[in-house]
Amino acid sequence: YTPPPEEREVLLDIVGRIVQARGHDRLLRAPLLAPIPDHFPDRWEGDPTSVRRVVRRLCHYAGIDVQKVRAHPWRADAAGHLPAGGPTEAHQGCVWFQKADPDGTVHFGIDVQQASDAVAVGSASARAVAHAWLSAHGPAVPMAKARLPLAIDVAGVFLGFGVLTTQAAIAHRVGASAGMSSQRKTTRLGVAGPIRMAYLLALFALARDMGPRAQKQVAGLLNPNPATFFRASIDSLEPTMSTVATRLRLPTERPPQFPLSMFTGPLPEPPAEDGDATVQPAEDEVRGLNVGKPVFRIEKSMATSLGRFFGLGTMVLGGFASRAVADSGVSMGHVTVTGLGLAVLGLVIGRFIPDHRCSESKCGQRLPRDATTCPRCGGTIAGSIRKATDRLAAEEHLSPPDTAPSKPSPPHA
Repeated sequence: YTPPPEEREVLLDIVGRIVQARGHDRLLRAPLLAPIPDHFPDRWEGDPTSVRRVVRRLCHYAGIDVQKVRAHPWRADAAGHLPAGGPTEAHQGCVWFQKADPDGTVHFGIDVQQASDAVAVGSASARAVAHAWLSAHGPAVPMAKARLPLAIDVAGVFLGFGVLTTQAAIAHRVGASAGMSSQRKTTRLGVAGPIRMAYLLALFALARDMGPRAQKQVAGLLNPNPATFFRASIDSLEPTMSTVATRLRLPTERPPQFPLSMFTGPLPEPPAEDGDATVQPAEDEVRGLNVGKPVFRIEKSMATSLGRFFGLGTMVLGGFASRAVADSGVSMGHVTVTGLGLAVLGLVIGRFIPDHRCSESKCGQRLPRDATTCPRCGGTIAGSIRKATDRLAAEEHLSPPDTAPSKPSPPHA
């Protein structure tokens, strides 16, 4: 659950280089950020302007002049062609650092097709700002080019962004795919991976003399796997922390942390960027697909969905509570029994709630009770079926029988 010794040595070497070039103030005094409104007070609407607000807020935390921050919209065109200025590596996420001008202006890119995911935007923006801070803001940090991607991950933790970036090192999400199914999607941010990121976050916590209660609060902000890695790294680092602090030349007396109010006051609204007017939402390839064609209403209920929501939701939240809150009296046995009970309740209640869907496999649009056409694919609702697999048979029944007149018999003599 912790990096091997040779990887720890590399990480400590990078931290030491950053401290030597930039000082230890950010490591010891910057707020440890979490994805909460207290740390990100700006309005969020899931558009490029909202992403710019997040980027500028993080630049403000990092000491970068927000008046010299530009974040440009970027997306593939209708043919799938990628314009210049996009991410150069897959691990950069939906926001990335592009370049810095001689006057100190820093430029970022925004993948507007992913701008609505606030969690992904926050994590990717944190790493992008760390990249800008390390590469273009302040004295140069001597670093081999091959180590720069890892140094960016280290700088993110150094600036207090470690919770945001550790969570996103490997993230698993369940999202809708075509039709009514869902798919599990795994995304990666940075190159360090969750174990090394958790080790860096533990180093950040111990360098600030965080006690057990504060360490538990940090672990509570993480998903189960990163939290496990974080606790293991705390246990591994704590006995040798005095030696590590001497190596990093940290002061014996820890300076006070910067007050959060230094960073959370109102910021000027970000200016519009070239290309904003031409940024359009991605076209829905299913819309209008079946205009004039028959589709069917799949008559289902919300039983399965509600049962899964109540059961799994209870187990996830209960599991989190049992781990994050000491002496809460919540055991996984109680959580499991409660989750199963609520799952059964969801199944019973859901049977009385209709969930009618379009039978087109690429559509799966929920249909109002009185709909005669699908509002998404445009198909004409020709009847009702119980399962999606019944669609072909239902279409055969719609086909008119062979009514061509038979050849008349010749008259009898």
